[in-house]
Amino acid sequence: MRIAYLIPEFPGQTHIFFWREIDALRQRGIEVRLISSRHPPRKVVSHSWAAVGEAETTYLGEMSARDALDAAIGFLRCGPLGWLKSIKAALFSCPVRKIPRNLALLLCAATQLAMKAILREGDAFIVVEANEGALSLLASRLVGSGHVIAFELNPKPRSMLEAAINRNRISIITVHPIGLGAFDATLPLSFPKVNSGEGSFGRSVYSSGDVEIIQCDVRRGDGILAGEEPKLIKIDVEGFEMNVPTLPTSGRLFRQYDDLSPAPQCLLLSGEVLPAKYGTA
Repeated sequence: MRIAYLIPEFPGQTHIFFWREIDALRQRGIEVRLISSRHPPRKVVSHSWAAVGEAETTYLGEMSARDALDAAIGFLRCGPLGWLKSIKAALFSCPVRKIPRNLALLLCAATQLAMKAILREGDAFIVVEANEGALSLLASRLVGSGHVIAFELNPKPRSMLEAAINRNRISIITVHPIGLGAFDATLPLSFPKVNSGEGSFGRSVYSSGDVEIIQCDVRRGDGILAGEEPKLIKIDVEGFEMNVPTLPTSGRLFRQYDDLSPAPQCLLLSGEVLPAKYGTA
């Protein structure tokens, strides 16, 4: 089994819990690959294991000219509406000094590059939460005769994903209008009006006037994913990651889907937000 961690600017001062978890997984015989957007600023590299962590990490910001061209083409294909949404997301609540970096990251498309490196013809891909479907649509091209399972509980971005699937006559993407969690429940999802992809079951980091709240169904994945053999699972649920068990091992994060056999060959966790930010640690 292989697991990939996607962690921006790794290893930073707050990444000790990632390193401890990685060490525990390796002790269980699980292969772990480290992927990051770029090297961290020197001032936040403070741990004794940092040099080892950097040596083991693939930095997607250090892309080839061909990768940069592919990312730029993918961004251009999003069209004017996609460009506007991307720029708004990069600028919203962003310090002025970080605006150039955020805009540059739009073209880096780190997650997409990781998917291109992992997925092959005939593979299965699972994404939890799919948002408007950029990764689901890309995966459908990468896996060809394989299939894509997308979970998206927010009806607004989900409707856009479903429209794109119908418009492009894609038959290999299955969309589930639910979230995945440690137990069946109906939970309040809060998300900023400017970015539906930043929804969280934890406390919102935005003011009450800037968010919408809807009730969403969350289900265990045992039955839904029984018999699936995914090559890659992508999880990015804004602080709820530790409540989305996906692998049949004994840790809290990996204990539920015993029917998912064989286990996925790679799990891509988004480390761009900490659970503590949303009160879900």
